[in-house]
Amino acid sequence: MQNLKEKYELTFEDRPNYLYACVRTNMADRNIALSYLNTISTRFRRSNHHQIMIYRDIPVMPQDSDIYFTAQDFLAMIGGAKVAIINPYIFNNEALEFAVTIGINRGANFQVFPDTESAETWLTKGAHSLSSTSKGRG
Repeated sequence: MQNLKEKYELTFEDRPNYLYACVRTNMADRNIALSYLNTISTRFRRSNHHQIMIYRDIPVMPQDSDIYFTAQDFLAMIGGAKVAIINPYIFNNEALEFAVTIGINRGANFQVFPDTESAETWLTKGAHSLSSTSKGRG
């Protein structure tokens, strides 16, 4: 069986007020999503950041049941971190908004954006007032 990490490309940048992650793949299933989300959360927990920006360069979406459980799992991985998700594929908006709603209903601070600029504005609003004790990790 092929290693899940071989099915996607994931890069990181430590930006001044947040951790930036870019994930690229043409496949979408729960196992692949959990693999890259776990890697993102591990890198986040090891960083000094309080926010995450995820550029989701994935033109497909998993099934609704996978979205539901994966959103819950990601929230458990990153705790109360503020997460901006950039979706350049407008046809995925409904499914991503579904995932965000699941997270928000469980206490997440997630939001979907069409571009980096609007995501960064939302993500860094008030970022300078955060203390290292407010990281919200479980």
